[in-house]
Amino acid sequence: MSNDYRKEQSKHVINNILRQAMIKKHSLLTWHGGSELAKTTAECKVFHLDSFTQKVIMQLENKSLESFRTKLNDHLYFRGLEDAIVFKALNFQLLDHKRLIIPFPDSILLEEKRSDTRFKVSFGNGHKVTFTRDDRSFSTRSKSIDLPFFDISRSGMAFKIPASLSKYFYEKDLIKLTYLNNVKMLEPALGEILYISKCGQYEYTDQAEFRVGIRFDKRINEVDFENVLKEVKSKEFTKAS
Repeated sequence: MSNDYRKEQSKHVINNILRQAMIKKHSLLTWHGGSELAKTTAECKVFHLDSFTQKVIMQLENKSLESFRTKLNDHLYFRGLEDAIVFKALNFQLLDHKRLIIPFPDSILLEEKRSDTRFKVSFGNGHKVTFTRDDRSFSTRSKSIDLPFFDISRSGMAFKIPASLSKYFYEKDLIKLTYLNNVKMLEPALGEILYISKCGQYEYTDQAEFRVGIRFDKRINEVDFENVLKEVKSKEFTKAS
């Protein structure tokens, strides 16, 4: 099983992740500097979230904050010990000898555990995936759509959509993979949308693009996947040569 991290920047999603960690009293490891091997490390929990001020209060579990007092200008890093999350605080304030205040994180890295190796592709090489759906048309005229994609494995994939198409995609929606590049799937793969997150250089504007991750209800059959990889690799190598 291979593990990868996905960057989540939705304030709503990040708030829910931290709130669940607070409710469940899950522990995190925090450290200053760029490595967990740094001298000052401590276990902590999310003590309080303030959505209005965009602040988070963290409470240390196994030591006082005296060792952090000289590190106020350092970044603080946090890694979930029970949740597969990693995030960074650009600064922090000491509240008392056990609690510190950090700004609401701009992003959180979420670990994705994959049972299958994924194959990443280059956007500039013209790769595209074709989806159809029965429950909702992608436009008033068509139930199918071609989209560029980031990666694919036998158990899932991620693709990109422009903001103009975001109204057609929602978490838990079911969509069916029918073509990948010029390869028709012998057995169309039904997938459920797991997440939708902003990406690209315009992520904070109305022109934002979105990364959509899906999980197939069953692994793509071996023949289909081998045909897909052959076509994908052919495009990659042809473009690179």
